[in-house]
Amino acid sequence: MATSTSPSLAAPSKKAKIIDNLNTVTETIAKSRPSTVKGKFIKSCVLHTTMGPGMKLTFEAKN
Repeated sequence: MATSTSPSLAAPSKKAKIIDNLNTVTETIAKSRPSTVKGKFIKSCVLHTTMGPGMKLTFEAKN
């Protein structure tokens, strides 16, 4: 007999997946930063779908 599980308990939410993917992308970009670059490396970022409106992202400074 199969048991049903709540989608929210069975897998991470879409929001959590998007946040995890964004963290991975920004960490990868930060790791590739040349040592000669001073100041903020990522100045701005906009996330959008192909035909959807853009959403501006802000980043907190990591020490």
